[in-house]
Amino acid sequence: MPPRVEYAITEEGFELKPVLISISMWGAKHKQKHTGIVMDIAACTTPVEVK
Repeated sequence: MPPRVEYAITEEGFELKPVLISISMWGAKHKQKHTGIVMDIAACTTPVEVK
């Protein structure tokens, strides 16, 4: 069994959260068009405004 590794996100990494959420929303929009599958991102606690 590999050793346990813990990860702590840096402040810079945390700043990427809105970017990653926006990309996820874009993917969900386009995937739904083609396959009918909807991604659930309701667990996100950070408001995202896509312009």
